[in-house]
Amino acid sequence: MRRRVVAIKRRPLSAARVRRLFPMDSGTSADCTATVASNNPPRKSFSRRRDTCVLRTRRYVRGDFARKRVSARLNRDLFHTMQQQALRRFTGIPNAALLAEAAACVSAGGTLIFPTDTVYGIGCAPDDAAAIAAVFAAKHRSPEKPLSVHVALAADALRFALEPSRAMLTLMAQLWPGPLTIIARRAPGIADAAAPGRTTIGLRCPDDDACRAILAAVGPLAATSANFSGESAYDGSDVDVSRLPDATLALLKGPTSLRRESTVLDCSGAFVRVVRHGALADDIIRAALDGIAVLES
Repeated sequence: MRRRVVAIKRRPLSAARVRRLFPMDSGTSADCTATVASNNPPRKSFSRRRDTCVLRTRRYVRGDFARKRVSARLNRDLFHTMQQQALRRFTGIPNAALLAEAAACVSAGGTLIFPTDTVYGIGCAPDDAAAIAAVFAAKHRSPEKPLSVHVALAADALRFALEPSRAMLTLMAQLWPGPLTIIARRAPGIADAAAPGRTTIGLRCPDDDACRAILAAVGPLAATSANFSGESAYDGSDVDVSRLPDATLALLKGPTSLRRESTVLDCSGAFVRVVRHGALADDIIRAALDGIAVLES
């Protein structure tokens, strides 16, 4: 069978073509238009590969059109603009505009990357099943691994716990806020999507002013570390944000204070058991539980 291939000339990547290929909101479209204009001045030769967008759309087969996969090559500057559209950097504590944007993101069912005292987290509303599924998908994480609920104040965690033990209340009083995740019996009908099929839930109250401000603005977040499963946690010291999973919005302030994941304790049973060693030393935990419970490592 003879095939006659129609070759399509390479043309500069215009703003109109970007809008057709990659529909975006008005703000992002404006940014991309400016980027395209800066990289495509009039009468410029587009012989260089990075300045071209090659489209192969159709081919003739016995006189009929057959669809062929559309491939587009964007220049790096444009791709960078599109990739960074949901990233916000700040220092200290997020301002009111950023906090309002974060609250709107979570309430609309989005996912949020945020700093804590240990490592960066990615989270969403604890009862939003679709958003939680998006967190699992972004991390390539198994749904069998539950998320922990992050709260601004220790008292906010009590509504998620069923009959908290004396040991749990003691740890909350003495070591929160801090780098400690407490696994407790989960109150029925709360955060079902965050811990599907489980009777327990992880609770966390980070010791970080920026994180506390974010959680106060958006409410409790069902979250996990903001990294791809199997890779090291992101602590903000690395400027390579490609290590972060996809999220609706990312708030970055630089390195976290501890740069190590939290210690995880299971307080759902008769004993307190170390599930994961982390930023909080065992000696500090034993001292807090002295005369109340035995710590099992």
